[in-house]
Amino acid sequence: MKNLIGLFFLCFSLAGLSQKEDYVWLSGYHSGALYDSTIHHYFAIDKIDFNSSPPRVSLDTDITINFDASVVSFSDSNGNLLFYSNGIEIRNKWDEVIQNSRPMNDGWVDNVYNPSILSYGYPHAEAIMALPVPGSRSDFIFFQCFGDSTPGITSINCPKLLTTYLSMADSNGHGKVHYRDSLLLADIITPNITACKHANGNDWWILVSKQNSNCYYRILLTDSGAKVLPDQSCLGEIIPFDDGGICSFSPDGSKYAALNYMKGMMLYDFDRCTGLLSNTHFYPIPNLVDSGWIFTGATFSSNSRFLYGTIGMYLLQFDTWQSDPLSNPDTIARFDGFADPLGSYYTNGQLGPDEKIYITGNAEGNYSVIDSPNLKGAACQFRPHGLNMPALSWGPPNHPNYKLGKQIGGACDSTHIGIAEIDAGAGIRISPNPVLSTGVLTIYASGDGMVQFTDGIGRTVYMSDLHAGSNAIPCDALHTQEGMIFYSVQLRHGTANGKVVIMR
Repeated sequence: MKNLIGLFFLCFSLAGLSQKEDYVWLSGYHSGALYDSTIHHYFAIDKIDFNSSPPRVSLDTDITINFDASVVSFSDSNGNLLFYSNGIEIRNKWDEVIQNSRPMNDGWVDNVYNPSILSYGYPHAEAIMALPVPGSRSDFIFFQCFGDSTPGITSINCPKLLTTYLSMADSNGHGKVHYRDSLLLADIITPNITACKHANGNDWWILVSKQNSNCYYRILLTDSGAKVLPDQSCLGEIIPFDDGGICSFSPDGSKYAALNYMKGMMLYDFDRCTGLLSNTHFYPIPNLVDSGWIFTGATFSSNSRFLYGTIGMYLLQFDTWQSDPLSNPDTIARFDGFADPLGSYYTNGQLGPDEKIYITGNAEGNYSVIDSPNLKGAACQFRPHGLNMPALSWGPPNHPNYKLGKQIGGACDSTHIGIAEIDAGAGIRISPNPVLSTGVLTIYASGDGMVQFTDGIGRTVYMSDLHAGSNAIPCDALHTQEGMIFYSVQLRHGTANGKVVIMR
């Protein structure tokens, strides 16, 4: 009982931590808050603060960083800015460059091909994301698409996915990077990092797509770190080299959308237990002369029903509750020619904490706003250029849905078994996870060895020899009915450590 009470308060504190991470949005280019009278805008940092209603828009003259399209701005549990990054460095709330954080993504692109990136930041909207390490109040992992040149491909692409580990508890709360630009995945991927809470409400799934294919890598982030799982989801349309776009999860985590400006909108079902995609739908981009397709965005409404495709000069609304969800989209708006100072095409969108959708222009001084995105057609109340910003910017940070909790009634619910199988490495596979307290845990081992289970305070609750092949362990032998239990598997050629969630 004591352990269960402790687990309850741990979950409560973590839930409190994950309420306002996306409450402060930063964007823009710092140059001393200079005002350009010819375009009637500042060159400085825009701040949108969702701690008030309506959100407060201001010019922040204390922040001296430049943001291109890559923006991370992370707030604490009270909605106060904690740290931010442009893909080159990370700064804390005092605008100090955090120890060991610079230069992130250091390579040929930054130093030779386009050195201005070192000053202005990374140029892709979804090329960087920061996620809290499950179970920690202060540690974060940055996922980064590393831009580089690859033999045989004429353009700059992303042949690596890197990670950077930040602890904000270090240096008396000023933060410290423990490692930077660590290689997680070596393959040519699109610069679209998206994340969704695991069905257990604690861990994270991260998806990145393999370029020139229809395959998606799935990455699982737990308190043990990030791990690329061996199998991929390969289905739907093939994305050629050099094509770009935007990807996003629905707020409830049931769907995944990818809008590519040369192909069209792709929609998948997503399984929060396994991290796998299924049931694909496709909407080809119409051949319109005035399309301006290169500017794209894909954003879901807060009820996860409507998917908004911002496709250059057009804003389309797809109803995902239809049997054919991408058929017959509503055209919500067509670009009206507004210039501020350039033509404000509809580009990337982000669902705000106030459940409105904010859509950027291309380096403009405004956001277009969808006030009621949960409503169909014109009832969604689209306001083109409805939020005026004092400075020019590319747009919002890359935020997942931090508030998504444990999935109820699905494959990982307490009345079902969870992940069919997790590859723990070293020739060891464990299933299911979560597992019912009345069920059986199966450990597949590629050789002989042993397994040890410990509780949350390190006491051994079960130990057994393993033989090559499948090993069945009744959960009642683990002496717990609910909660986390930790395993350590040792074989001659390797070891694996992790955790299993036991549910009643």
